[in-house]
Amino acid sequence: MFSFLDQRKQAKLQWIQDPRQSNVDNLNNVRREASRHFRNKKKAYLKDKFEDLETNSKIRNIRDLQRGINDFKTSLELIYEGTSKSFRTLFFKKSLFMLQT
Repeated sequence: MFSFLDQRKQAKLQWIQDPRQSNVDNLNNVRREASRHFRNKKKAYLKDKFEDLETNSKIRNIRDLQRGINDFKTSLELIYEGTSKSFRTLFFKKSLFMLQT
């Protein structure tokens, strides 16, 4: 069985070689499945990360809490490097607010 990325690449190559409507539909379906899969993986990862930070906050484990927040900020800054600073600030304020409640 191919991975989602391999399936998407294969469907795109097939569409490029033969641009029939059936290949277009296949490519759209594979793209949709791949996007859904990675979106769900990202959601699960972020949920686990926030739960870890929340646990560290509740048990007053400040060192691990700060380490987790800094790691989280660093990874998101690498992802959203091209976006505006105000978006990042708003996102982090919202994230930290969620941890405090």
